[in-house]
Amino acid sequence: MLIEMHGRFAPHQAIEIARAVERFQPGWLEEPCRPDDLDALALVARHTPLPIATGERLYSANAYRDLFARRACHIIQPDINQCGGLLEVKKIAATAETHSMMVAPHNVGGIVSTTAALHLMAGLRNGFLLEHFNDFVDEDVKQVGAPYPEVVDGHFALPGGPGWGIELNEEYIAEHPPVTVDGVIQDPGLNMFVDGDWNRRGR
Repeated sequence: MLIEMHGRFAPHQAIEIARAVERFQPGWLEEPCRPDDLDALALVARHTPLPIATGERLYSANAYRDLFARRACHIIQPDINQCGGLLEVKKIAATAETHSMMVAPHNVGGIVSTTAALHLMAGLRNGFLLEHFNDFVDEDVKQVGAPYPEVVDGHFALPGGPGWGIELNEEYIAEHPPVTVDGVIQDPGLNMFVDGDWNRRGR
């Protein structure tokens, strides 16, 4: 069990919640406080034996520098799509290893970003787990390429074949262009403010 707190709590609230859930032995508390409030994260980390995870909203190696210096968490969650790509995240992960921190890449993307993250994880000595929303993926997302990465018996298989080890279905992609509003690509499958059942998609 991994508990997502998404930076919604003040430190004293997060500590109270941590104490209440310790008996369930969750794998982590994710972003118990705002990710830019490193002192708050460090305070929570000092008051619970549960691992603290954060980093999905940090967007460069420099943004992690103070996090590492303060030892404000135990597990970092850089996102390849938002954090400078594969090489930048590799650098961040290597620095995390020097601080005895684990890496669990944030990943809510499709076939390309998930496969790239699997390649990253295969090369890390401090890899912990890879986030993936298999249960919530819209069926059309699974049609854009193959093989689509699936969790089987609790783990992914390593990609095989040339390049990333996937092949995009360019015809399907061309037949299903994204919906745009004023030039901005929309994601109707995850509009939690319109669709009350957004968390049940794919089930």
